[in-house]
Amino acid sequence: MKILKIIGVSAGVITLLCAVSAFAFMMELKEIKNITINDVAPEELSDGKYYGESGFLFRSNKLAVTIKNHEISQIDILRDAMIPVEELRKEVYTELFKEVIEKQTTKIDTVSGATATTKQYLKSIDNALNKGEKQEGD
Repeated sequence: MKILKIIGVSAGVITLLCAVSAFAFMMELKEIKNITINDVAPEELSDGKYYGESGFLFRSNKLAVTIKNHEISQIDILRDAMIPVEELRKEVYTELFKEVIEKQTTKIDTVSGATATTKQYLKSIDNALNKGEKQEGD
């Protein structure tokens, strides 16, 4: 009887945790939908690495954006909450970062099928170049 009670309580706790996680995931998607991505002006920035982050829980990330000769030359992921599924996201961020570097802007279309992920990365770039911390040189 005692073992059934333990199993019942455990199942209840697991169910509650799953419900809370699902709710948090849905709230995060709602927040991401309303994110405003500001354009960036790398031509106005001095050389160095600029750091920015965005998101919370499932889609949070921190990026380093390198400015060289007043242009975005490189974007590196420093932290990503979804890194365990990197192989699923690698194509997304590779395509996205390439386009940001080519066009020198964050005003680009999101990657089809990965809108939430794309918006979080773009917001981190926006935050890095518009209000992020900067490290000289690197």
